Amino acid sequence: MRTHEYGEAVTQEALDAATRKTLALLPPADNEALYERAEQAVAEFFCPCVTAAEDAAGGKPSTIRAALVSEVIRRVRLALPDRAEPTHGRWP
Repeated sequence: MRTHEYGEAVTQEALDAATRKTLALLPPADNEALYERAEQAVAEFFCPCVTAAEDAAGGKPSTIRAALVSEVIRRVRLALPDRAEPTHGRWP
């Protein structure tokens, strides 16, 4: 289900799919799990070509991966407005 073409590696459809996956994986009222579920969905729906090189070069998650996870979280929060942002700073 991943997008494999470099020119279309980040699409609205993939972001929508990652958001739906995050919503499906998220236990009710569990803000702690949101970041981890969003990371899992981004890994599933986006080609490694988007993040792998920067991940490997930096030895940490890439800025594009962080941006994708943040966007999925933003979309989940729009879909579930009752989810308050955690105060412990876990979300990017």
